[in-house]
Amino acid sequence: PAGARAERTGGASILEVLVGPDGKVVDVRSLRPDPQFDESAIEAVKKWEYEPTLVNGVARSVVLPVIVTFTIKP
Repeated sequence: PAGARAERTGGASILEVLVGPDGKVVDVRSLRPDPQFDESAIEAVKKWEYEPTLVNGVARSVVLPVIVTFTIKP
C-alpha cells in the first residue's frame, strides 16, 4: 500500500478465502483487521486462481486461511 511504502512499514493481513468449485476466489474477509494492509491484500487475493478441489471426483468450494505479507525492500 502507498501509505505503508511512504512510511517504510511492513505488515501482514490474515484472510479467510472462499474458493468456488471452479477454483476462482468467490469471497474474502479479514480475520484480523488491519486497515493499512487489508484493502491491498483483498484486492490481490481476489485475482488468484486455484486448482479446483475434488472430493470423490466432484469439484467443491473450500475455505482457506491466507496470510499476505508486505515487506519493504532495502
